[in-house]
Amino acid sequence: APINLKPVKATTVKAGEKVEVTVDVARKYEFKDEITISSKTANGISVANGKIAKDQASGKLTFTAGKNVKPGDYNFEISAKMTLNKQSITVKQSVAIKVTAAQ
Repeated sequence: APINLKPVKATTVKAGEKVEVTVDVARKYEFKDEITISSKTANGISVANGKIAKDQASGKLTFTAGKNVKPGDYNFEISAKMTLNKQSITVKQSVAIKVTAAQ
């Protein structure tokens, strides 16, 4: 793959709130194109897709925890999709999201 997804730092969010997660990449082989980053929605936690702009090394994904999400640790798989030589390439990295009780 023309990039390496760096490990994504675990983060904490309160139920009913949102948190931004930074996704960093190491570009290789002079690959400069835009990268789409996403994760599947799960357990009442939604994820807004993000982008890593052309020539940039990081982007953000926003995770929103619903008000009724039970406190606990949730694992998500972040996908980074790009096109190289007209071929679609996906690189994946996991991230832990800890949900705490709403105040």
